[in-house]
Order: sequence, then structure tokens, then C-alpha cells
Amino acid sequence: MQLVAYLKGERLDATEIPHDPWRALPDQSDYEDLVLLECGKRARRVTRLGRQFFAHWPRINCQTTHKSESSQHLAMKIALKDRINACPGWRAEVEYVGPGRQWIADVMAMHDNGRRLAFEVQLSAQTEEEYFNRSQRYADAGVGPVWVVPQQVYWRELELPVIVTGFGKSSDLPQAPSDLMGRQEYQPLHRKATSVGACVDYVLHPSFTWEPGSPHHQRQRRLAEAEAARQRAAATAAIGLVRSKEAARKAAAQWKVKQQQELVAAEEAAKFVRLAMPAHAITSGLPIVNGVRTWGSVVSCPNSQHSVLIWRLTNPTRSNPKKQGWLSERENLRDVHRLIDDWLELVTVPVLKGRLVPLKGSGNPLAFTCSECNQLIQERLIRAIPPTKWSLITGAEGPAVRYVPSERALQGWESLRTRPQPKQPERRENKPKQQMTESPPVVQHSEVVGPEGTPFWTTEARSAEELAERQAAKAARAAQLQVVRDNPRYRLQLNGFRFNCLDCNGVFEDGYEGIHAHSRCVARRH
Repeated sequence: MQLVAYLKGERLDATEIPHDPWRALPDQSDYEDLVLLECGKRARRVTRLGRQFFAHWPRINCQTTHKSESSQHLAMKIALKDRINACPGWRAEVEYVGPGRQWIADVMAMHDNGRRLAFEVQLSAQTEEEYFNRSQRYADAGVGPVWVVPQQVYWRELELPVIVTGFGKSSDLPQAPSDLMGRQEYQPLHRKATSVGACVDYVLHPSFTWEPGSPHHQRQRRLAEAEAARQRAAATAAIGLVRSKEAARKAAAQWKVKQQQELVAAEEAAKFVRLAMPAHAITSGLPIVNGVRTWGSVVSCPNSQHSVLIWRLTNPTRSNPKKQGWLSERENLRDVHRLIDDWLELVTVPVLKGRLVPLKGSGNPLAFTCSECNQLIQERLIRAIPPTKWSLITGAEGPAVRYVPSERALQGWESLRTRPQPKQPERRENKPKQQMTESPPVVQHSEVVGPEGTPFWTTEARSAEELAERQAAKAARAAQLQVVRDNPRYRLQLNGFRFNCLDCNGVFEDGYEGIHAHSRCVARRH
């Protein structure tokens, strides 16, 4: 079915011929010269279901493949033509032939100012490449393509002006072709639902422009964008490569620094362990009797190289070094310090007592420091000390024996004492310390026995007179404690420093006999 035919070079449009001339067309003498547009073969006029069109003369052998158009296709072309002709300044032709017959537009809309739009009714499926090629042929001829389709078409790379009609090959034919312009559908050009006729008017309006451009321009723009994206990706990759190399260089430098730090730490730990010795090495293995089990090790201060005694209440041979952390509060108990002081007094060797200081953290952890220079002895160094360099210093049964060092040991300690020490900052004192001319009377104190306000341990004595006073105070306290131990009314517990009163069953530590005075068996002390 064709809407256009030629009669002796004259173009006949079946949609424009009135009914009576159309019926009288076969009566013309030159009717046999009527030919179709595409093949030039003889044609005839046909009227079917109230619609006029041209077809081949019966039994004509035609090798040309004509475009097969359904009744719905012809009705839509007629409706488009009538709508375009009704728009001021526009006129329409169906099956408009382009230059060199390269294309034939279903409906060509032509404006008085020379603007042309080709309305292509596409009711069947078509590939994106076919849309591209057909649209580009129109663009090359200076014609804007407008596609009239039953439903919205989605493309991956192409954008074209589309009018959606909702009218396909299987749709019912309307009473009049103009009824197709009133169909309401979602229009991508408007981005809302509107009538087909309103969308046609929108395309024909002088202000309408197609911003994406021709298919060729769209493809070139996509290629340029892809090339720009590729260049950006390459630049980003190059920058990433440079950054990765820089990061690798920094990581290598950091690894090298870390290795050096670990090497220094390992050397420091090895030196610390090498200089450490078990406590029995300077006491001939003679611990204090009746005390809490305490293990000690004599280490070298990392800063001043002083010999410092550190201790643990946990057997180093049974503990897990991986789970061992900073010391808890138990090592800082008053009775533990008393036992350590007694041990140091017994051995009479130049060994400093480690000082316990609190650290920040949960559980009130403690750490050892050198009592001379306040240098922190790190826990990682203490954890590195093997069990063979720890020995029991209190808690074993047996007599307490004072150790008399040998001549060789005395020479070694003398060289250690006379060795040059690091220079320490000068300590400023607000007032000079007054020398004690005579010892004050010995009184009982809540924590010490000796001169009022003066501790009894001898390691802090600054002169021979003060040392004698402190030793006298220590002897007085020892005598007092011995009286408690000899009292038949008290029973010594297994821990070695607590007693049970057999009269009132009260419990008290040695030296604090009066704490159970509320039981009325011992008078409260004043």
C-alpha cells in the first residue's frame, strides 16, 4: 500500500484527492500511465475501509522490495499530515523523496522559513544502529528527524526526539485519523503525560531545538568524553603509581627505622639480661626466714648502671611472659617492703632498692625505677630476664644468716662504687638540713619505731651518727617484735607476719598488737 503515485510526472497524493475525482480516476485516458513511486511499475487506485491508497496493477511482476505499510501506519501518516498542515506556516507531504532517492520520509513538514522536519512512523522494532544511520541521513540533508513510535524507546548511546502514540500494528483503527492526535501518553520530550497532537505542536514550535545534536555529533562527543576519561584514568594511574612508589619508599624507610629500633631494643635487652644476676649470687643463697615468698633479681640501671634490686611475688619459673604485665599493688605492700629492707640489711652489699612508681592505666599498675636517677626500668626488659636469673630471697625456712662477702667480692663492689657515674642535676634545697646533735628519746610510732618522724631503715642514713641512730631504732623494733613472737597467747600464721590471739581469736600483724584491743584482752596503746 502506497499513498503516492505518479501520472505522467505529476505527483498524486492519495490523501489529498477528493472522493469524486478519486472515483473518476480510472476513467481518465492516461490512467494506464499511473506508476508507483519506488519501482515505476503500473499502479491502480484502491479504496478499502474508507481509505485511499495505491497498489500494483494485478499480475505485475515487480522485483523491487516495497516498504510494507499497514493500515495503522497509513492512518498515522494521514493524522500527522493533517496536524502539520493545520499549524500556521507549515505544510506537509507524505512519502517525500530525498535527493538521489537516498531516503523517503513518511511525512515531511516544511516551514516557510526553510526549516524541515521528517516525521518517521516506526511501528516495528528497529536496532539502535538503524536508528542511527537513518537519522544521520536526514541530518546530512539538513532535515531534523522526529520518530513517531508506539511506546518509548530506550537506547544506550543515542538520543533522538521521540513522540509516543501508544498506537501500534495491532491497535484498532480510529473512526477518523485525527482521533490519533488526542491520545494521552507519557512524552519524553515533555517529561509528562500529554496528547500526541500537543507533542507534535511542541516540535513544530519555532523555539524547539534539539540540544544533543545529530547522531554523528553525539558519537564524536562520546568518543571525546571516553578519550578524556581514559586520559584522566591514565593520569590518575600515573599519580597513583608515583604515590604508591612514594608510599613504598616511606614504608621501606619506616621499616628500616623500625628494624633499627628493634635492633637497638634487642641489643639493649640483651645487655640488660647479660648484666642481670639472681639475688642468691650476692647472698650465697641465704634468704630471710618467715616471710612472704619473694623472688628477686639484681639488674643494671639502663641510665646510670647502678645495681638495682627488683622483686616479684609470682614465681618467674611458672609465669607466662606473654601474659605478664606491669606490677600490681601487691609488690608495694608495706610488709613486702619491710622484708626487702631486711634482706638488704642482711646482705650489706652496695645494691640499690628499686622504687615502685604508679603508671597511668586501669588497675593502678606499678613500675620499677632506679632510686638514684629515677630511670624507668621498662617491663619489656624485665620480661626478658630468664627464670635462671631470678632467685628466692624471702619465704624459705631456715635460720637468717648475715652474709660476709669475700675479698674478691669486696674488690668488685669497690670498683663498682668508684666507677664514674653520669652527672646528675643539682638539687636545690630551700633550707640546710640541721645536724642532729643528740638522739631523741625512742618512742613508739604508728608506722615506725625510732626517733619521732624518722624511718628506721639504714639505707637512707647520711652520716655515721645517723646510721647508729637508725640501727638502734631497728634493734628496738626487732626487740619489740620478738616479745610479740615469744608471747604464748599468740599463734603465728603460715604467712609469717600475722598472729592469732588465743584469748579473743583476733588477728593482727606483728608490730600492731593493739589493733584487737576492742576485745578487751590487751590494753589500747596511747
